[in-house]
Amino acid sequence: MNRLTSNPLPYPIAKTMERILCVITLALSLQVFTSITVQAQEPAEDVPVVPEGDDPSAQEKDKPNVQDPDPSEPADNEPGNAKPDEKMDQEDTDKKDSNTDKDEAKSEAEPSKLIQYGEYRTEELVLGMKLTASTGLCKEIFATIPMPMEYPEQKVRVTSTNFPATARYYVRPLTETVQQLVITMPAVAPNSVVEATVRIEVQKAKILGPTDPEALVIPKKIPRNFASFMGPSPLIETNDAKIRKIAREIAATNPPNAWAHVEKIYDYVREAINYREGKAKSVLDALKDKEGDCEEMSGAFVAICRASKIPARCVWVHGHAYPEFYLEDKDGNGCWFPCQVAGTRQFGSMDEMRPILQKGDRFKVPEKTQPQRYVAEYLKVKSVVGGDGPDVEWIRNVK
Repeated sequence: MNRLTSNPLPYPIAKTMERILCVITLALSLQVFTSITVQAQEPAEDVPVVPEGDDPSAQEKDKPNVQDPDPSEPADNEPGNAKPDEKMDQEDTDKKDSNTDKDEAKSEAEPSKLIQYGEYRTEELVLGMKLTASTGLCKEIFATIPMPMEYPEQKVRVTSTNFPATARYYVRPLTETVQQLVITMPAVAPNSVVEATVRIEVQKAKILGPTDPEALVIPKKIPRNFASFMGPSPLIETNDAKIRKIAREIAATNPPNAWAHVEKIYDYVREAINYREGKAKSVLDALKDKEGDCEEMSGAFVAICRASKIPARCVWVHGHAYPEFYLEDKDGNGCWFPCQVAGTRQFGSMDEMRPILQKGDRFKVPEKTQPQRYVAEYLKVKSVVGGDGPDVEWIRNVK
């Protein structure tokens, strides 16, 4: 027999417990209602906000719209949040290769003696955002913006800042090749406009080419911190059988040296894919369609290099992308060499003077669940009270 049924509690105690249970139930109901209301008012986290004046079709491609392409050097649409690749082998990408017991490579900002640089040219970059609040009170704003950093061909110096008094900001490194400007604000009043920017002096040098290309070799041991430059990335299917087959066929031509080997990969991509702007697609689709823009062409070069055991990665500037590959001298000193796959032929040299925003094509961003091919701008407003949410215009102006 159930003791709770056969021995009921005295009436005053039972009544008191009944009241306590009612209060707890009511409190839980209110908490769930508040959570749902706040969640419904949050802007979509994974949808990039299209800057004012941009073509909405660019959002479908997840890249902000840019100027018309120059025939000699196509100005491709800049990527936004890249679509996650089809089921990638995460363990294969993240685990260290059996030959990655070499010490980490030298600092990304340290110039190499294996390559020649031209004179530095100075430009000013204004970076930030303009937040326009509508009818609602915006609470707890969190924003991140890719921020240029130093590489051998680029020097960076913040000259001034323009932030609201209540804003807090700092630079957050994600990897050795990309960093973010993080901006937080407790609140933005309804019907107000807030601008938060930094002015950055960027010194950029042309890359003239290697000092002795025929003496370079493919690294026998890959640096530990190069894992993301050897495996698959979103939309870059390095481990696919077709990519591996292309790599084997190129190697079977018996190039006389490593430099010639990479140049054959470069020529193959330029012949296999015709430049054409369009929606973002994978390397495999670009090879199948025989067309793609600078992202697809750079991605194809990167994928075939990696399948050939040659480290490679994408480089992102405003409105354009090109790849880099990594070779060493006989003493194990390595260097990243650029090439312009889409546009005027440049192999091992680069006259692109737009500031570099980031290097790489597989990033783990704290605010995203999937690996990102490109670290895009990001905005989250925790709650909006009494009206509509804000509009944001991302600022990236070269003066």
